[in-house]
Amino acid sequence: MATDVTANKPFFDALLAENNLLWPAIIRCNEHPCSEKTDSAGPLPPDVLASLKPWLAQAPDSMRADGVEQKPVFYWDFKEDTRKLALLDDMQLSRLALVAGVTLHAPALAHVVTRDERRSCCEILGEDMLDYAQTRGQYQTGTAGDIMAHRDTEIPLPERCRAHGWLALYYCSLRWPKELRRLFLVRLTHLSEGYVAKVSLGDALSDAAWQALWRLMKKCLLREVVPSWKPYFTA
Repeated sequence: MATDVTANKPFFDALLAENNLLWPAIIRCNEHPCSEKTDSAGPLPPDVLASLKPWLAQAPDSMRADGVEQKPVFYWDFKEDTRKLALLDDMQLSRLALVAGVTLHAPALAHVVTRDERRSCCEILGEDMLDYAQTRGQYQTGTAGDIMAHRDTEIPLPERCRAHGWLALYYCSLRWPKELRRLFLVRLTHLSEGYVAKVSLGDALSDAAWQALWRLMKKCLLREVVPSWKPYFTA
């Protein structure tokens, strides 16, 4: 995807600053053994791209869609905060989906008291996540909990938490450019271990609901998953 280098120069200057954690993540997001023409590689000058190609050719391809027959698509514009979710590695993304799903349903999880209910929740979510939901997690849900509270109630609560965490990530990506959204959805489908298939993705959220969900996702991300990324997000 072509990028307006001039318009985004301050963003790229900041990315190249010492110890910036997003620049390696952006490179990793775009890594792909590539023998195609390099004029689609966005803002990187040819000499910089040439120096990177040997490293990219050996790098793991985990952040890109496997088996995509189209030409590699490079994407560099991560100034908008929600798009930074695409820069999480697989482990971070899976952790965020779990934390988000538990946080969305933390008020319900706070009422889990019987031995059988607790065992079921611990088996699927982990004991640490149940403890989180029943302590600080329930105070982070906010109005975003209303978005998921009455969805898919036929699914047991622990599995609903898992499915709705991935669904929340899907909803966050709906406003992204289609190239980035397509690659991200492939990752979600692959990483979710079938939980995405358990629910109907449905239509886009209203603006108010989307904003509420993103506020919750950002809290989960920066408090529970990668606190070190906080400087790269707007207040």
